[in-house]
Amino acid sequence: MNEYKIISIVKQKFPSTDFSVSLDSGECFELSSDLVFKNSLSNGVSINEETLKQIKLENESISAKQTAYGFCSYKPRSEHQLRQKLNVKDFSDEAKEIAIDYMKQIKYIDDMKFALDYAKALQLRKNMPLNKIKSELYQKGISKFDIEDTLHQFADEDNELNSALRAIHKKLKNKKFETDTELKYFIIQLLIKSGFSSDIARSATEKYLNNE
Repeated sequence: MNEYKIISIVKQKFPSTDFSVSLDSGECFELSSDLVFKNSLSNGVSINEETLKQIKLENESISAKQTAYGFCSYKPRSEHQLRQKLNVKDFSDEAKEIAIDYMKQIKYIDDMKFALDYAKALQLRKNMPLNKIKSELYQKGISKFDIEDTLHQFADEDNELNSALRAIHKKLKNKKFETDTELKYFIIQLLIKSGFSSDIARSATEKYLNNE
């Protein structure tokens, strides 16, 4: 097994806390101060190939975790979104998986909770029908099983009907119609185009026109 000797190890300028490490092989890389002290690294110390590989992976994993934490602490994310973010940073597959597992352990990544919270927000804030919510969750990378479980947990006809009614009130502001028939046709078409089923569209229209 190959061995490498550290010929230079220098602390980088403030505010960085990393060290620049140079080996007798000509290789140079950055290493966190925690790993330098943890592995008692200094000038003249020899490192075998396997140990060097593990140190580099741990160092990369620290960077991947920091990226993941910053990304997920800003607002809730799905595992798919986090994976895309880490892909952009070009981390190794092993470092990415370590970072994702870590975020799951500290409960920053939980696709089932993310799906529930996101679906509720779409329904309450955007008056979105279930089939569009399903599509939105799919685009976030949520699994088919989690999507179906999510919609089953909170979706019912009353929720869908209330979303349709909120959509009607929002869309009809400052609109005038000559007849009730014209108004009724407009509302039903509006809801169907928005993604609500024809049954929900008709029920919501009747409730709106009857001021229920």
